Amino acid sequence: MNFQELINAVNINPISNDILQQMTLLFKYKIDQSLSLFISEEYQSLFVLEHKIWQILSQDWSNHPRYLDFFQTFALFNKQIIFEQETISLDIKTSLLIPENIDLINNIFEQIEQSTDHNNSLITIASLWFDNLSFFVHEYPSIGHIPVIIHINEYIANKFILNEKFQFYLRQLQQPQLLPLIFSAIQLFYVKTCTLSLSACFSINSNEHHYISGQVLKNIGHDYLKIIQIQSFTVDLWNKELLACIAHLIGFMRLFLWCGSGKELKFKDLFPTEKILCAYIQDLIRIIDYKPYYKLYYGTMA
Repeated sequence: MNFQELINAVNINPISNDILQQMTLLFKYKIDQSLSLFISEEYQSLFVLEHKIWQILSQDWSNHPRYLDFFQTFALFNKQIIFEQETISLDIKTSLLIPENIDLINNIFEQIEQSTDHNNSLITIASLWFDNLSFFVHEYPSIGHIPVIIHINEYIANKFILNEKFQFYLRQLQQPQLLPLIFSAIQLFYVKTCTLSLSACFSINSNEHHYISGQVLKNIGHDYLKIIQIQSFTVDLWNKELLACIAHLIGFMRLFLWCGSGKELKFKDLFPTEKILCAYIQDLIRIIDYKPYYKLYYGTMA
């Protein structure tokens, strides 16, 4: 089958294993080839596929292993598109990567909220798609002003970050000895994906989200400091999941504190005394001073 025929077959629900396998192999190959040439030749078919993917995540998801393999490969392909700086225009990237409407987003988020399976594969894959949008906003700040992106971050702020579940997952991370089992798909979605999305948002639209400032510090400030304090003594035991959680939380709080208005007030709310501030600085020094951290950190960001 050529690419157009494969795309036509994707519209047949459910997608056959053979089609998924062929597409997975195709995109694994294309990741290492000229993206710009492939996109210019197959733009229309790729456009159809990109938006079909959002529809599948929104309402047609399947837990079949072939889905996982294909979606993970395609997420990596999209990440390559985002970071290809010279040969693919921003307009092309935007048309391919940005979902068409907020209903698709709402359906995905509602499924995540309602899921009783903490390792639901939909959560794992949806996290990759939202992570890519965060990378896209970080690389091209103007994307953060698109209505769909604004909606995503308003939803994340109000329904996930300011949710008791987020506090629960933060308290899980306060245990000195963490079992690998606690790093579920839903926990990583809350702690990594949601904070990454809002971090990208704060860096360009910080003043538009001033209304959640007080609530963020009230809800998570103490838990954040507690995590950093406890885990700064266990750096040599960190796995890549804990490292990613810590890195995303530090980045989130840094941008939250320093971007936009009210810096002094936010700073005082988080560090009401000099003693607390000095203790936090010492905790960060212990973390940064652990040299193997650098290799592991860059491995998690690849």
